[in-house]
Order: sequence, then structure tokens, then C-alpha cells
Amino acid sequence: MFWVEKYRPKTIAQMVGNETARLKLYSWLKGWKPGSRPLMLLGPPGTGKTSAVHALADELGYSVIELNASDVRTEEAIKATLMPALTNLDLFGRQKLVFLDEIDGLFGQQDRGGLNAVMELIDKYNTLPMVMAANFKDDEKVKKLAKKCEVVYFKRVPPRLLELHLRRILKMEGKELPRELLKRVVVYSRGDVRSAINNLQYASLAPEQAELFFRDMTLGISEGLEQFFRARSPEMALRILSEIDANPEEKLRALFSSVVSADLDIGSKLSLLKLISDADLIFGRIKRRQEWRLLKYFYRLLSHLGVASPRPLNYSEADIPWSLRLRIWNDASGFKEANHKLAKFFHSSSKEVASTLLAYFLLIASAKGVLDRIMDRMDLSDAAKRVLEAEAERIGGAR
Repeated sequence: MFWVEKYRPKTIAQMVGNETARLKLYSWLKGWKPGSRPLMLLGPPGTGKTSAVHALADELGYSVIELNASDVRTEEAIKATLMPALTNLDLFGRQKLVFLDEIDGLFGQQDRGGLNAVMELIDKYNTLPMVMAANFKDDEKVKKLAKKCEVVYFKRVPPRLLELHLRRILKMEGKELPRELLKRVVVYSRGDVRSAINNLQYASLAPEQAELFFRDMTLGISEGLEQFFRARSPEMALRILSEIDANPEEKLRALFSSVVSADLDIGSKLSLLKLISDADLIFGRIKRRQEWRLLKYFYRLLSHLGVASPRPLNYSEADIPWSLRLRIWNDASGFKEANHKLAKFFHSSSKEVASTLLAYFLLIASAKGVLDRIMDRMDLSDAAKRVLEAEAERIGGAR
């Protein structure tokens, strides 16, 4: 039997972490009356939202009517499933509680009126307590629903509390794990109780293999990308990428910065940036439509990045190449002075000069041989003159 089911909490008091959130949930349901606002639970997966609802419902004698993203998405399906059940009592005389789990997943690609159906349930059918749960609070439709609800936030369970919980389970199973292996299980689970219990069961069944599996499973982004760029195959690169302790956007941003700053020929750099661009398109779709099942394709595409490079890359936090950064540092004051005085010369703003007029001015003035006279007339410093002369030479050479 899976431990995650065996040790699923029977009461809300048996849960681990999120004490404040659990107390708010208990107080809300205990004090619920017809017309009360529904409750929305927000927080990462595995923090106990679903378990808390079911445990509390059992404890207070409620029968749960549950829907989630894998069941229905459309207005018709939601109404067909819920409307017949919207009576106060079930066959056994128990009160009912409506639970809409994974509410952010209800509004994906196939959503056709699902949001309207849920809004109608809130507005017209408030004779039963209703709880919603979502993983991602930044989803626009979740935000819209949250305005009609009381919101309770669930957080990742702290490592020390999670370790104590896992030790209790080991004791009840009559098993032991080396201290370091247990700590690796805790760190790798990242505050997800469900994941932690599954990992604990795996580690208890095969400690030697688990030791190898969990060793270095969590990497910082700097250390992780250095290993990623030296992977000998896409499979190895994929494994390393999944071990880096950062969200997908942070990984994508770091990969982009590293490629842009790399000392590669333009063709090689463009091909690597094309891979990153394709991955970015996939991740954009994932966020817009909440299709998190596509994340595996996002990582699979990025896993070819290091292998496709003609030479090993290095991690870089800067997204501007070194040569350009050096120019910015050295020439900044000269450009600032030139832009300021040219703005007066053209009766324009410094911003417009820098973004548009400067390049045309230097191109025309150099071609007509009047650049030196114009710079003298503007009374520029020697440093500013050198910056403009060098820029005019670059622009002229690029014609």
C-alpha cells in the first residue's frame, strides 16, 4: 500500500504545517450559513489543500461533492454534474460541501463557459458551503473568482517540520534511514508533503539506489548550469536541468544570458537562441492555458542546448556581451554629455537623440566632413568628442 494513502490525515489536526490556514478553514466551515461567501484555498501542490478539505468534512459530518480539472471543463458539464446534487442533504442525511479542486485547471484550452458556470454557482446557489482550490494565484480567472471568495493561503511545509513528520512515519513503519539520506529526501521534496512521503517510501525500499538518486538532486542555478553545459547527452542534460532548484522562467532567463554572453560565432549563437525561443513559446502557452503537462516538452527541448553548442558554455548572469558592457562603462559619460548637448542643438529630448537622431546625425555629418566643426560649436569635452568620432567610424564602416 502506498504510504501517501496509508498516512492521509483523518482529521485536520493530524495534518502537518499550515496551522493558520487550517484554523481559518475550520472556522469558516464551522461558522458557515446560507449566503456565506465561498472559500478559496491558494498554494503550491502538495501543501495539504485537498487533504484539509476532506479531513475537515469527515470531521464535521459533511458529504463532499468534488469536481476537478480532470472531470469537467465546460459550462454544460459543470451544471450537469453539480445541479442534481445541489440539495442540502445526501441520502444518509448528511450536509453537503461542494469542492472544486484544481480550479485553475478548469479554465484551460477546452474551457467553454466554465468560469461563467462557477460564477453562477457562487451567485445563485449559495445554499451549500463551497470550497475552491488553486495552485497558481496569478491566473487571471482565478483572480476574478478570488474577489468573490474568502481566500486562505497554504505555504510549503518548512524542512524541519517535514523532517519530523517523515521520522514519525518511519517509526510507525518500523524502518530507519541514514540521517543524510533523510535530509536529502526532505530537501528534494521542497515543502511538498505528498512528494516527501512518496520519496520516503522509495528511499526505505532501496536505500542504496536512493542514496545515488537523491545525491546532488538539488543544485543551485550557477552550479547546475555549469554541469548542464558539460553534459555529454541530452538525457544527462535533462536530468541535470530537472535537479536545478529554480522555476522554469529563472532557468530560461539564465540560459538566455549564458548564450548571449558566450564567445561563439554568430551562426552558432543564433541556432542556440532559436532553441531558447522555441522553448519560450512553449512556456508561454503553458502559462496562458495552464497546460502544465507540456512542461516535459519544454525541458526536453532545452536539454539539447548544451549538446548543440560547438564548445562548452559557461553560466553568466549578464545578458549583455562583455565587449558591449565594457563600451557602456567606458563611454557612458561621453555619450551622456553628447546626448545632452545634441538635444539642445536639435531642440529635442536626450532620450530621442539617443534612440533615433544620434545615428543619423553622425552618418550625415561624417559623410559631409563637418563633424569636427559641429562638435567644436557644441563645445564638447575631449572625452565626448572621442566617443562620437569612434561611433561615427563604426556607423560609417557598417554602410
